[in-house]
Amino acid sequence: MGDFYKTTPYPVYPSVAASGNLYYSSGNAKDSEIYLARKTESGYGSAEKLSFNLSSERDIDPVISPDETFIIFSSSTRKGMGGSDLWVSFYEQGKWEEPINLGKAINSPTNEGQAALSHDGKRLYFTSIRNKSQLRGPRERKINQQTFDQEFKTIFNGIPNIWVADISNLRVLGPAH
Repeated sequence: MGDFYKTTPYPVYPSVAASGNLYYSSGNAKDSEIYLARKTESGYGSAEKLSFNLSSERDIDPVISPDETFIIFSSSTRKGMGGSDLWVSFYEQGKWEEPINLGKAINSPTNEGQAALSHDGKRLYFTSIRNKSQLRGPRERKINQQTFDQEFKTIFNGIPNIWVADISNLRVLGPAH
């Protein structure tokens, strides 16, 4: 596999760039960082922590653009719009820039995560609950099977839904603009 397994515990949510470089998150419930393992002739090299990682932040579920010019990830500890937001960092002049919140066009007051990109990097797929009413607690009274079945078949059933967004203009968020 590669040396990165020796240096990062529990690598999860892999994302592979067109170059073969591997990006993933690793950590625990309180702290998680995003790493890069460069593709080598024999597999993968040692893990490199991306420069924007802070030990006080829990950055997870990275997805790298095919050309490695940007990375999108989820964080529940950065100051965002809701419980968990999607963020982007651009690779400029040999380093990763400070992450930028993707804003209200993508994020909501609830939770967004599990990002994926189209093959050309122009569409973002992600999960979101989108509606606070989906987060309601226990019901005040029991419901019957028919009511349950009707509610479960709607998009506001309490289970995250898959959303898609055009990000072909994502660069307008970048540091040079």
